[in-house]
Amino acid sequence: MKKTDLADFYEQQLRTQILPFWLKHAPDRDGGGYFSCLDRYGNVYDPDKVDILMQGRISWTFSMMYNEFEPRQEWLDFARLGVEFVLKHGFREDGRIYYALRRDGRPLEEPSIYHAELSNLIAMAELARATKDEALYQMARKTFEKAWVGHRIWRYFQ
Repeated sequence: MKKTDLADFYEQQLRTQILPFWLKHAPDRDGGGYFSCLDRYGNVYDPDKVDILMQGRISWTFSMMYNEFEPRQEWLDFARLGVEFVLKHGFREDGRIYYALRRDGRPLEEPSIYHAELSNLIAMAELARATKDEALYQMARKTFEKAWVGHRIWRYFQ
């Protein structure tokens, strides 16, 4: 199989299987954000946001698809769900992002590793790029700076 055939196959799977699955089953219309604990049929087996980095990863994916592939309003609206949930419920007073939240946004697990911050800041930045929202971009930057200093990420680059 040629690289171009493989790329076409994966893009087809993304557009016809993966993205429609998440658009249909992931929105938490009552609690906000996304359900990420879904079985292969889209049934929710845990309604809590047990790994908040998934809010960021899903938001980033749909923002990136909007920015890089096709500016579908459906993708942009979907991307907003996760970012809005995290902005509303995800931050502790010190600027750290909780690792897990209950469906209603109450903390379930305290911040631990910096992956929650990184996944959500790239979502904020990509959504800000799509919407030209300067305040959202600044929030992404502030979150990055908190992770950079707070987790001493910079030490890995020395």
